[in-house]
Amino acid sequence: MLRCKSLQRLPDVSDLGKLEQLRLDDCSKLVEVGGFRGLKSLKILHMSRCICLKKLPDVSGLEMLEELRLDDCSNLVEVGGLSGLKSLLILHMLRCKSLKGLPDVSDLGMLKELKLDDCSKLVEVGGFRGLKSLEILHMLRCICLKKLPDVSGLEMLKESRLDECS
Repeated sequence: MLRCKSLQRLPDVSDLGKLEQLRLDDCSKLVEVGGFRGLKSLKILHMSRCICLKKLPDVSGLEMLEELRLDDCSNLVEVGGLSGLKSLLILHMLRCKSLKGLPDVSDLGMLKELKLDDCSKLVEVGGFRGLKSLEILHMLRCICLKKLPDVSGLEMLKESRLDECS
């Protein structure tokens, strides 16, 4: 469903239990997304450049999700249910300019890559304590960030970019 420029609402897709990929990139008028709860096989969820989206529905039931990309969702304020994503390997939320906080992601023990670059209103990020597999951490130009999370327990960290965070 790439570049569905007129799509404003995605109905509840919970009945699509065998769906492995859901790509909603460039759905620039998308405001509302129905539930994801029944998507037990979903591995990839891309919703980049959904500029009207303010809230991502609870994704905690997506137990098989490996990749979540929400880049350039400039009005996204809230993301809930991340702690339930036990299989998540990649989380990208680049240029989410309205995002003020990221919930505690300590439970994402499989996470290898976390990128939050240019989230200019990001004030706080929950704990990183359990991110034993994290290899890449980018938080470039998060100018409102008041406190960096403790990264001392990130044993596998190979690349860390925390540039231009006030």
